[in-house]
Amino acid sequence: MSTLKVKEFLQLLFEKPLEDEKKELINIKTKQILQKALKSFPNPLVYDSLTKLYGQDFMEDLTQEFLLKLYQNIPKLIEKKDLSEAYLVKSAKNLIYYLMAKGKTHVQKEGPIIEDPSDEELDELWSPAKEIRLSYVNDYLKSFIIEGIWLTLKRNLTPKDWEVLCFYLKELSGREIKGLSQREKNTYYKRWERLKPKLRNLFALYFEHDQEAYNYWEEIVERIKSEFCNKIAL
Repeated sequence: MSTLKVKEFLQLLFEKPLEDEKKELINIKTKQILQKALKSFPNPLVYDSLTKLYGQDFMEDLTQEFLLKLYQNIPKLIEKKDLSEAYLVKSAKNLIYYLMAKGKTHVQKEGPIIEDPSDEELDELWSPAKEIRLSYVNDYLKSFIIEGIWLTLKRNLTPKDWEVLCFYLKELSGREIKGLSQREKNTYYKRWERLKPKLRNLFALYFEHDQEAYNYWEEIVERIKSEFCNKIAL
């Protein structure tokens, strides 16, 4: 089977009745878009979250959800002159954020039960140029990014790495670290220079794909300090 182009893919959705082969083409293309969207998430929590909400075969549920949104928006999408696969991938990513936020609230019974979004809110899910405006999605996105970065650090940093990171954060804040000689401080500085490339690579995953991460940097640092740095002697 050949790979469908975006316009061909959307036009195929108009056809009724659909032959089995064309249904399979639609299914394959939809999953390709979703897989690209999922790969753009650096957060290790995304697969865990989707598995908890939909089970091991969450891709089938995502495919149906995404196809439903496609059907609802076909006229609008067909009219777009600059429509690209990247646009649909970003739309799929927005939809995944929305589904995880909605599902988390339903599952955990935290706060009010979320109603289905209005037409205006759904429109925003299909505009990659805009950030998602739904407040509960933004709240979930914030905790999702912070928790994801924290988990990534816990999985990848050694005890010695944490010690050096905490030394640097305390130095950065201007707090005097008592009991350390200049020689010991110089040793930490050298270890910090060796640690920076590792941290840069870990953080780049987030800051490259999730620009929102920049907005939460101070809270991420506070999380590191409170859950690790304040518990070690430095």
